[in-house]
Amino acid sequence: DNLGLGARAQLRTKLGLGAEAPWVAFGGRAVHRDYNDDLRDGWDYDASVTIGKMLAPRWSVRGSLRYDAFVADRISPTGVPGVSTA
Repeated sequence: DNLGLGARAQLRTKLGLGAEAPWVAFGGRAVHRDYNDDLRDGWDYDASVTIGKMLAPRWSVRGSLRYDAFVADRISPTGVPGVSTA
């Protein structure tokens, strides 16, 4: 079990007029995860860009690029030599 508290924002805009105009969406999210374990608690980040276009009333195409990362609040000082504890 974990508890997450954060914020998310998204902006979507069309690049022209009409139903078949291409569109682009930008999104971002930041959530702090609390696992009740200091070594697992941390921030979860996510950012994305999506583009799309309507081809016909029932057909559309879209593509996305996404980045996500988790940054721990605390890193264990011990571990296996040569292996990151991050």
